[in-house]
Amino acid sequence: MKKWISYIFPITRKVQSEFSGELELTTFNGKKVLDSANANYSFGTLQKLLEKGLRQVNFEEVNQALVLGMGAGSVIDSLRNKFRYKKSIDAVEWDKEIVKIAAEEFEIVEGKGLKIFLEDAFVFIQNCNKKYDLIIVDLFIDCKVPEQFYSDIFCENLAKSSNRNAKLLFNLGLNSDGYEQGKKVAHYFSEKLHWKCTVKNRVNGTNTLMYATNV
Repeated sequence: MKKWISYIFPITRKVQSEFSGELELTTFNGKKVLDSANANYSFGTLQKLLEKGLRQVNFEEVNQALVLGMGAGSVIDSLRNKFRYKKSIDAVEWDKEIVKIAAEEFEIVEGKGLKIFLEDAFVFIQNCNKKYDLIIVDLFIDCKVPEQFYSDIFCENLAKSSNRNAKLLFNLGLNSDGYEQGKKVAHYFSEKLHWKCTVKNRVNGTNTLMYATNV
């Protein structure tokens, strides 16, 4: 019934998160999105944004994928249903309320190659002893990327957890802040780690995306 009502007017439910404050789960025209106070978290503009970067990936070369910042799982939905990637995905999300929303509202649950880690992404990648062919970094609190995810040590740990020819898609933030930080991150990957990097500012008019390859 709610789905049909949503074609007439949006239905919104507020959810309190320990880390992200008040979130809004909105159903409109039969589709659900999850938003924070100032940004889309899952299944909206964010999903379209990351899909632009994922179009550059040859998924035949990907056997192990890692998502740092699962949110409600829109990028997993994209990987499975739009890009037909059916192999292993490890997803990291530290907000248990959002993991609950992912399961109950979007049917993103463990199984069929998906494993979900309820953990801080910084700690996870620091302790990671596995290597991946694709890493997607999408780590926000509201509309800000926490500073530690721009750090050299975080970049170094991403590289350490990557196979040869691995692909990295990094959502670096909004507008000028994301672009300036993105240049620093891209410089570290290209000059210190010798990755091939492309940084695109204001993708969809907002976010800065970095696409990098471990060549």
